[in-house]
Amino acid sequence: MNTNDYLEMMRFPKEWQELQMVPDEDYIKNQVFKLKPGMEHTPEHARHDAFHYWLAREPSTAQLEALTQLSIVDPDAEMGESIRAEILKLGNCTETLRELIAHHSA
Repeated sequence: MNTNDYLEMMRFPKEWQELQMVPDEDYIKNQVFKLKPGMEHTPEHARHDAFHYWLAREPSTAQLEALTQLSIVDPDAEMGESIRAEILKLGNCTETLRELIAHHSA
């Protein structure tokens, strides 16, 4: 299975590729290796892990902006809200980003 197949199976919005936020090839290979039958029925877990791939790496402001946009378009609104709450806790979350998050909060 290649990266595109994995992204499609786990229902990653196209914006992950457009914003160049797909985790590196080794990460994807590891995720594919860990796949078990039925995991395609809970793809939000794979997307959640991908968000945390970035959050664990002290993302730049530009990456935080991209992650915020990705959390907004994620098919699982509740998970997206959770990711935005985590972004708000980061030291480099700008006021502009805070306003964008507030605008999209439930």
